[in-house]
Amino acid sequence: MKPFPKGWLALVLLPLTFGAFLFLTNAVGTSAPAEKSLVLAKTGEAVRVRTHTVRVEGFTETLDYAGTTEASRRVVVVSETAGRVVQEFVRKGQFVREGQPIAVVESQLRELSVKTARIQLAQARRQAERLRALRAEGNASVADLEAAELALSGAEAALEQAERALTDATVRAPLSGIFYEKTVERGSQLAPGVELGHVADVATLKVVVRIPEQEIFRLKPGQPAHLVPDALPDQPRTGRVAFIGTVADASRTFPVEIALANGGPTPLKVGQSVRVAFRFAQPAVLALPRAALIGSVQQPDVYVVRDSVVTRRRLVLGQAHGETLEVKQGLQVGETVVTAGQRSLFEGAKVAVQ
Repeated sequence: MKPFPKGWLALVLLPLTFGAFLFLTNAVGTSAPAEKSLVLAKTGEAVRVRTHTVRVEGFTETLDYAGTTEASRRVVVVSETAGRVVQEFVRKGQFVREGQPIAVVESQLRELSVKTARIQLAQARRQAERLRALRAEGNASVADLEAAELALSGAEAALEQAERALTDATVRAPLSGIFYEKTVERGSQLAPGVELGHVADVATLKVVVRIPEQEIFRLKPGQPAHLVPDALPDQPRTGRVAFIGTVADASRTFPVEIALANGGPTPLKVGQSVRVAFRFAQPAVLALPRAALIGSVQQPDVYVVRDSVVTRRRLVLGQAHGETLEVKQGLQVGETVVTAGQRSLFEGAKVAVQ
């Protein structure tokens, strides 16, 4: 049997000694608060603590949803006549006003038709006036006068029709907004119903969100909504509920539209993501900070201070609002609870408020 190498005993004992040191150190650290409490109990020295006076507080419940911006109005620009485009006045992405010309189709024949219709109308008027005078003298029959009046009405209708055709040769913006998705160029051949592009009213946007059936009845038309664009988190906006859907989709959510004035130095664009928050004021309730609890929310205790002496008390809690908890049973308005220094306390301990 070979002898053990020199120093083997030190190599074995060193880890064991270090582990024992760590164990004893942790044990001492863990029992420190308990030992401190025991010392304070024997000496009667007051424990320095921070406190909070229990009071009634109001809370705001917030429902958050994700939404998308859409144009408040979006219209397709279509031609009402046939012909070749000879002029175009608007570029893609340009702002247009309602009634502003977008394009013109060839109109020489339409202009000639208007001139011809005006000549024919003038002739029909003279003929009708002449027959009215003759009829008044008894020199024209009733049938002749009626035929002249009918011809006059036909000439007036023909002129109106010719002028309408000439007007339709100019395609105009149906509303004010941004002209986009342009589909024709100069030289394009149009026909009735052919699209020239789209106009979107972005002065007022609508933000569309989907609300679950459990919350839909809490929303009302005109209710404020707080909006935060994902791309502009430091520029919140405020809108109002403009539409609440009545038909749910397959996931049992309802569409809700929020009207938003799109002004300011950084107007939003169509299709942006927005966080939408609806806020509801809740009735005021008795409340205390979470820091006052000893143990868990399931078994909540607090130290109540009275005449500089603490008493441990079990509570019944309600809803949590961040770091504030609703108290249903166990405390009264005006009572004082410890919020810092609880680890050094015990039933009947004296305290000094910092």
